[in-house]
Amino acid sequence: MLSRRQFLTGAALAAATTVINITGDVEKVPEYTFNDDFDGSAGSAPDPTKWMYELGGGGHAINDLQTYTNSRANSYIDGNSNLVIAATNTGGSYQSAQLRTQGLFSQLGGHFEARIQLNVQLGLWPAFWLMGEDLGTVNWPLCGEIDILENFGYTNNVASTVHVPVAQSGQSLQQVCTVANDGAWHVWRMDVEQEGITFFRDGYEYGHVPASFCPPADWVFGPGEPNNGGMFFLLNIAVGGNMAQSPPPASTNFPATMLVDYVRAWA
Repeated sequence: MLSRRQFLTGAALAAATTVINITGDVEKVPEYTFNDDFDGSAGSAPDPTKWMYELGGGGHAINDLQTYTNSRANSYIDGNSNLVIAATNTGGSYQSAQLRTQGLFSQLGGHFEARIQLNVQLGLWPAFWLMGEDLGTVNWPLCGEIDILENFGYTNNVASTVHVPVAQSGQSLQQVCTVANDGAWHVWRMDVEQEGITFFRDGYEYGHVPASFCPPADWVFGPGEPNNGGMFFLLNIAVGGNMAQSPPPASTNFPATMLVDYVRAWA
């Protein structure tokens, strides 16, 4: 049986290539270069043709505490067209999941979007972000990083951050935009253009980082030269670390989840 979203989406695409956006304007349906609606059966794994896993212990230069796994305890489809990323606590040992499209999908410039519901708690660090496809050859920070959504557990605020390398120094320069958030579902989007990067929540702009904030050679996001070969998606919940309370207090409830309705990109 088709889910309500599958039926409505299929009917809309069959009938027309336009949609009504949140401001009441008519827009064309994008031709997605990447689209995952997480429509698998309950308890199934994310699509392996679209996602791979980061595996192993914490650290990652940010002193996070979790071990990333590919266990269904830490990432699964819920049967309601959502991906669930779950951080778990086994006697003070933390497990979680980090999913990536590295080697499977990346894109240079364009639009990147996901619909996400957060569970904000102390000691948790959920994120929806991107890194450069050349990560394996130049490493961080030379590959660049864009965090569309991060929450550090202390408040409901979401931070969106652009990290650029500083002239082969091994250091990064960053500019942060923040927006108040709540526990509801929201659509988070980033547009990458030659002039800069713009962040949106539910279609409304809340932050812009111009390419001019750093030297031209350090702006690795394209769409022209220089560039990092495109950006790939990442989704994860870190536990503890430099930006979150570490370790989490006893009041933090596990399993702690982040729900993802869809992830999309288009040119």
